[in-house]
Amino acid sequence: PNDPFFDEQYYLFDYYEQGWPSIDVLGAWDIENGSTNQVTVAVIGLGVDMVHEDLLVTNNGHNFIPGEDPNDPNANYSDHHETAIAGIIAAKTNNGNGISGIAGGWYPNYPGAVIMPLKVGRDDEWYSDAVDDAIIYAAEYGAKVINMSFWVNHSAALNAAIKYAYNEYGCILISTTGHHGGTGIPYPAKYSEVLAIGGIIKDWSRLGRIGQQPDDIDAVAPAEDIFTTFNDDEYGNIGWGTSFAAPQVAGISALLLSKHPNLIPMDIKNIVKHASVYEPNMDNNPYHFGNGLIKADRALNAIIQNWEVLPPYPNNLQVSAIPNQHPVLTWPTILPLRRGDIIEKYNIYRSIGTAPYKFIKIGEVNHNSELQNHTWVDNSYTVDGGGVPYYRYRVTSEDDKQIQSITSNEVVVNAYIGWKINNEISEIFDYNLLQNYPNPFNPVTTISYSIKETGLVTLSIYNIL
Repeated sequence: PNDPFFDEQYYLFDYYEQGWPSIDVLGAWDIENGSTNQVTVAVIGLGVDMVHEDLLVTNNGHNFIPGEDPNDPNANYSDHHETAIAGIIAAKTNNGNGISGIAGGWYPNYPGAVIMPLKVGRDDEWYSDAVDDAIIYAAEYGAKVINMSFWVNHSAALNAAIKYAYNEYGCILISTTGHHGGTGIPYPAKYSEVLAIGGIIKDWSRLGRIGQQPDDIDAVAPAEDIFTTFNDDEYGNIGWGTSFAAPQVAGISALLLSKHPNLIPMDIKNIVKHASVYEPNMDNNPYHFGNGLIKADRALNAIIQNWEVLPPYPNNLQVSAIPNQHPVLTWPTILPLRRGDIIEKYNIYRSIGTAPYKFIKIGEVNHNSELQNHTWVDNSYTVDGGGVPYYRYRVTSEDDKQIQSITSNEVVVNAYIGWKINNEISEIFDYNLLQNYPNPFNPVTTISYSIKETGLVTLSIYNIL
């Protein structure tokens, strides 16, 4: 990119080949630069410079600090912390100005990710009882990625808000493991729904707390001398801290969602795990580095059907849902893409009702390369035409190394819709308005529709006049 400070951002790409750890973003931009589908990224913290020349910021941010204007998410802000984080994620890229953001789009024609600033602290102090409100707000107002570069105490409210954003809205939640010393990962990174990101510094040693279990830390990213955006249209070296490692994963997540909007949180977690590597200079210690140093190029490569990182994922999943019978899933058999690649089985996942992103594995099917299609019957559920909640299904493939693909397209069964629409339904869950049934009618008809996630709906009906 033509951004004048790109060569200072060694953490994106080791421009001068100094041997420092980087996330290798250039290969990722060859696949997706953030321009395909705009993704909203919530930055929760001390406030973002909303008019910075190198940032695209939403107008629906919020301030959760008591006594401050709730509609001014940067009221009384003085710290560069969140403005720096916003730049790492989504500074406008290739605009001939400032720095390059990981998911900033490729200017001048295509804007990238947009930042939603949510203020929950001031003067380097975070208000724990405001964080859960900010997470809920972010989910309900359209953020698909939520960055939390701070730590707070555990609370039932915080736990509930994270599960709400993850299970009901499919938000990707990312937090820092903290650069203060000690053992054990702090909250919110400690929650299983949150990607816990530690730091690695220029000499390839860890920065951040030590995990108590090998899987406490998901990955690490560079966390020393991070050159980024500062308040008041300025740029500079933010120093060091795991606060600036987490947004690198937030930016990669936004790139992934720009390329493949139907990815769900379990997909992103799977990608981060397998896109991270242990390079020769690193101590092979999962208590320090989790799955390794995150690589943006490998992360984007993971969603391409080439088996470089993850196995190919099943596509064209379909479901037959007939009253008084069990739903039947069908998908085309995956063929190996290279000599020696082996698919062993398929895993079936299902979510129910008001938690559309809480997918639980409920079955598996052994791979048979001689079949044109594979099928699986959900014997635990009988379509009864009674208007039960949505049942959503996705399928993954798994290779002989126990590595799973990302999930397939999503199909949905709702007994009431399946019963009304020609006794059958096989649809990708999406925004959809179906033909009313019966038609013509007198005096009652049914109008069925679907939306991607829970939200407010207005149904406008017009007569012939």
